[in-house]
Amino acid sequence: LSDNYTVTVTDKNGCTTDSSFLLPQEISVNAQFIANPESGFEPLNVQFTNTTQNATDYEWYIDGAFWDNTTHTSTYFDTAGIYNVMLYTYNNNPECLDSFALNIIVEDTMTVRIPNVFTPNGDFSNDEFTIDVRRANEIHAIILNRWGNVMHETTEQSNGTNQTITIWDGNSQSNPATEGTYFYKFDITDVKGEVYVYQGFFHLVRD
Repeated sequence: LSDNYTVTVTDKNGCTTDSSFLLPQEISVNAQFIANPESGFEPLNVQFTNTTQNATDYEWYIDGAFWDNTTHTSTYFDTAGIYNVMLYTYNNNPECLDSFALNIIVEDTMTVRIPNVFTPNGDFSNDEFTIDVRRANEIHAIILNRWGNVMHETTEQSNGTNQTITIWDGNSQSNPATEGTYFYKFDITDVKGEVYVYQGFFHLVRD
């Protein structure tokens, strides 16, 4: 126990000497932190709040690689996966450290960008109705006019990376579609096999 102690030494002649010393208290370190959030879709920004008790020094590691030595930290995961975040803590003495770890789960997410206008006028600029997708596997598209007639229907494949997919060239049965408002319905299957439905409208302009 931490306290002041006195040691008395007596030699064979009966002579004594005293020595006093202080035995310092051993500080028990309890490593702990909170991750917010612990899981989500990429890209994922995670804040790490250090709740360790009785520590003076901190070292953060991600998948075994040194990351930071501040009290609190944060990081940005832009790729899906499971990441092991480890915190090592101690109080002035690295030999007496404690540790705590959490796994951060980052999941794939699909992104879709759908334009609201395209101009199939042969000027080689925005001549096709396209969508930008990421983490998609298949796109089933239906284009309707304002009366609900199907102008175009197609199924396109994607390889899961960032891609621009052509949906419609502005023709229906080889005839140019008239200018105006058209409606779309997309059934998009992502790389995990889940289907998402997108519906909306866009403008076809030829001038």
